[in-house]
Amino acid sequence: MRNVNLNILKFLASINNFYLSLTNIGLGVRSQEIGDYFYLFFPHPTS
Repeated sequence: MRNVNLNILKFLASINNFYLSLTNIGLGVRSQEIGDYFYLFFPHPTS
């Protein structure tokens, strides 16, 4: 199970890095749309 958990964490980290790279490009309004899409499928833990 440990290997599975590590793979899941690596997968989530890659998604997070991809999302951050999109944001860093500075797509403006477009990045906001991507942000809404991202949070739709990955709700913030505190919500």
